[in-house]
Amino acid sequence: MTYQAKPQLKINTTGFAFRDFMIKIATSEKFDSFIMFMILGNTFVLTLKWYAMSEFASYTTGVFNIIFSIIFTIEAIIKLIAMRWNYFKEAWNQFDFIVVVGTWLVIAVMEMKMPIDLTILGTILRTLRIGRVFRIVKRAPSIQIIF
Repeated sequence: MTYQAKPQLKINTTGFAFRDFMIKIATSEKFDSFIMFMILGNTFVLTLKWYAMSEFASYTTGVFNIIFSIIFTIEAIIKLIAMRWNYFKEAWNQFDFIVVVGTWLVIAVMEMKMPIDLTILGTILRTLRIGRVFRIVKRAPSIQIIF
């Protein structure tokens, strides 16, 4: 069995201090580890839903979800500034971008308090956001072989 890896996109510095700083952040191992930790934290928070959940617990998980959404939006912005259109050449970035945009669309629609039941949107969004945990596969070659 052979494993084929795609070549990693190398981002060269540009001479523009702000973009070079974004490139430095986007390619940093610490930034990547932080985002992975946030994905795991978000996945944990998304699993915290149960029957007869108190209003406080529901509110608290909602606040955490907004915080995670902001963090993932900032991640996407940093990577977009650093990589420009090359950001969309990687499948995980495309998936992350769709999840980030979808998150904000669902939040906006839910806040409109329409008279129709939109809970399915929240369920779909949670499923997509939990799917981000599979990015960890990207970091573990032994798991990549299994997938």
